[in-house]
Order: sequence, then C-alpha cells, then structure tokens
Amino acid sequence: MDLIRYVDEVSSLRLLIMIEDVYLPSDRPALLAVKAALHEPHLAIFNSWKGTDCCHNWYGVSCDQETHRVADINLRGESEDAIFERAHRTGFISPEICKLSRLSSITIADWKGITAQIPKCITRLPFLRILDLIGNKISGQIPAGIGRLKRLTV
Repeated sequence: MDLIRYVDEVSSLRLLIMIEDVYLPSDRPALLAVKAALHEPHLAIFNSWKGTDCCHNWYGVSCDQETHRVADINLRGESEDAIFERAHRTGFISPEICKLSRLSSITIADWKGITAQIPKCITRLPFLRILDLIGNKISGQIPAGIGRLKRLTV
C-alpha cells in the first residue's frame, strides 16, 4: 500500500511540474522588450540575457524563489569601475515592464540617457517597493495613480 501511495505522489508531483511549465506565465518576453528599449553597446550587460530561464544568470534580474517570477531588476549605471566611464546608455522604460506583475524593485538608475515618461501602467504593479530611475532624463508627469502603490517606499 505504501508503494502505491508513493507512486501516486510522484505521479501527482510530475503532473504538477508539467502543468506549471505549461501554464505559468513566462516573464521572459517582457524582459526582452525591456532589453530592446534600453541600449548599452559598450559593456554588453545584456549578453547574459539569453536562454529560456530568465531567473538564472541574467545580469541584474532576480526572481522570487517560490514563484520563479521576476521580482527585481537592478541595472544601476554608475560604478567606481573605469570601464563604466565610456559606456553610453540610452533608451526608455518599455511599458512591457508592467507585465512583470511580481516586480518589487525596479532600478534603472544613472544611465544618463534614459528619456521619455515613466509608463502609466507602473501603477498596476502591486508588489512594487522601489522605483529608482534617478540620474536619467525622464520627462513628463509622475503617473497619477502612483499613490495607490501601498508598498512603494523609494
């Protein structure tokens, strides 16, 4: 009887893993859209953004260990390292970032050449705690609904 119960549990676990692989939304397309909107030709920081698993070894991307969803994007542009002095980073914040519904932290700071507005949809990220875009050329108004983000501290 114990063997049958064990086989049932293993089969159920395999089915659950297969269902998660098929039905869990992938954050990869949204991250690739974010990458396409940001241009950093000298340091090649986006070279690690390849493969299907954006939760492993993608520079500046961290995922929640339980949900395996993107939780943090940390693409800080300044550093004491001399190599950063020659980097010319430009672009804009893609609205596709809002499809990363489990984001708690967005840091795309000190790129100097990031322009345009903060996407209005940013106000629909309920887990957002940190939105750090300092040191860029962001224009326009802060999205009106930003005050609804109860967890936002920075």
